[in-house]
Amino acid sequence: MKAAVQILCVGAFVLVGSVALSGAASAKGSPIPSDAASFNWTVSNGGRLHAIFNDNSAVARFVNAELGSGDVAASVGEFSLVDLTAESRLELICTIDYSGRGFFTHLMAFSERDGKIAISDISTNGASITDLKSRIVDLNHDGRYEILVPRLLEQYAGASPVATFIDVYTLNQGRLIESDQHFRGYYADTLLPRLHEELSQLQRTAATSESSALLRATKQKEIDAVEQMLEK
Repeated sequence: MKAAVQILCVGAFVLVGSVALSGAASAKGSPIPSDAASFNWTVSNGGRLHAIFNDNSAVARFVNAELGSGDVAASVGEFSLVDLTAESRLELICTIDYSGRGFFTHLMAFSERDGKIAISDISTNGASITDLKSRIVDLNHDGRYEILVPRLLEQYAGASPVATFIDVYTLNQGRLIESDQHFRGYYADTLLPRLHEELSQLQRTAATSESSALLRATKQKEIDAVEQMLEK
């Protein structure tokens, strides 16, 4: 099924969203496939990039060609073309599934420099990444964009709730870097109040079932994890 392509204007930069996939923490350089090799990935060439990466199938072909995927091919969940670093150059950001079950538990960034691309790939420890567009944010209002990536704090447990932490990633020289401590204001002023409100809502339901108690305990673990991070 073809994914709808979303185009948003972010200041002077073009953000293109659709559906894509991701891998595991690594970076490498390799020649860009011929259809994207004839120009630089600059903001001014955003229209040409959009024409190449026009749906999730096209992005998946590109990703798998770059990864040299063998028996396990990457599947595309969502993708965005965005200038993360305010350098007027676009990066291709993808969520990736390797399982074949629609679990988009990897985030991958492709950056072009001098006819080659750097690949950076991170894992969420089992948390599925959804709504990529809303996760690409300018937390410091400085024109540089960060990515909010979920990470399971415990082992994946199927339908049972598992506590999740939100990591802040930045892009530095083509690599996705976990930068939580540089964005303490986000955790203290935005995420922690939201988690407390979600816990309050769960407590107001007054449900006494085992599943309700488990939801409340899971939310408390998320609060504890943020508070522990802020204490460092």
